[in-house]
Amino acid sequence: MASKLSMFHSLPPSLFFCKSLVVLSVIQSNVAQLGTGFKQVENEIPLSKTDAGDRFVPTMTEFVEKRKPALEELATSLKAMEEVYISHLYL
Repeated sequence: MASKLSMFHSLPPSLFFCKSLVVLSVIQSNVAQLGTGFKQVENEIPLSKTDAGDRFVPTMTEFVEKRKPALEELATSLKAMEEVYISHLYL
């Protein structure tokens, strides 16, 4: 993970701070929206009836199982980025 964030460490503190104020809030918002939408799909699966020919439940169940680790990794990466951002506030 450190290599993914190395570009943030190489920015001058003032440039990092200015650019990241906007970027970080947008990224946080986007990740939150992804998480909310993902949770809605997860919650909808057990409530859905399986009609003949309807592929919603099996398709979304497979999607949730396969993509949940990627969403968790994204949240972890965001947390790491936030920590780098906070560490640059005090330079």
